[in-house]
Formats: sequence, C-alpha cells, structure tokens
Amino acid sequence: MVYNKYILYLILSVTLSLVWMILGRKMYGYNKKFPKIFGLCVYPLFGWIIGLFVLALVYDFFTTILSKTLTIIILIPLYCVLLILAEYIGYHAFSVHNVVTANYPPLPFIDAMHGPVWMRTVYFAMGIIMIFLLAILS
Repeated sequence: MVYNKYILYLILSVTLSLVWMILGRKMYGYNKKFPKIFGLCVYPLFGWIIGLFVLALVYDFFTTILSKTLTIIILIPLYCVLLILAEYIGYHAFSVHNVVTANYPPLPFIDAMHGPVWMRTVYFAMGIIMIFLLAILS
C-alpha cells in the first residue's frame, strides 16, 4: 500500500531526528526564541524531520526512474549541497544563529554551519544514513 511507504518515511525521519536531537540537544541555543518540546528546540527538530522526509520523497522519486545504486550516487552529493545551502540561507537570509556553537569556525568559504567537526559530521551523516536505510528498507 502506498500510504505505508510514506508512514515509513515519516517514522524514519522522526526517529533519526529525535535520536540526534536528544544526543545533541545541548549544542543548540539560538539568537531568536523558539519553543521547546520536552526540552528539545523545535527549530532544528522540525528542520531535521522535514529535511529527512523530503529527502525520502526525492529518493522515492529517483528510484522510479533510476536504479537504487545510481539514486544513492546522485543523492549523497545532492543532500550535502542542499544541507549547506539550507544552513547558509538560515544563517544569512533569516539571521538564525546558534549562539552555543558561534565560537567554532564555519565551513570554509560559506560562513555558515558553525560547530565542532563532530557535529558537522553528524549533519552530513544524517542524510547518508537516511539514504541507506531507505535503500535497505524499500
């Protein structure tokens, strides 16, 4: 059934996002007020949920016209570029700054995604993990 596939995408998105936000919750504090749910800031939580869910939809679309292998090869760099773009837009266009990680250097050349290397690694790994989970489960 088609709906089961989208429920799976949502469950994976929410689960990965919640795991990350629970583990990394102390790394978030913004220059703007965002509500919290059970101590988790909704801005990055919903950002991750929506981003990973959209990634799943894009994966689903690509696998209708390409093989899984080619989809993975295309989606991993695409995810990385879109993640950097989203971070750049949030930081520069919307002036949302994470004050907890403000003293860390940004990614080179873009002045965004301030944070320790391990945190940036998690950011990139989240989408890659999602892509491989989709490949395994679909």
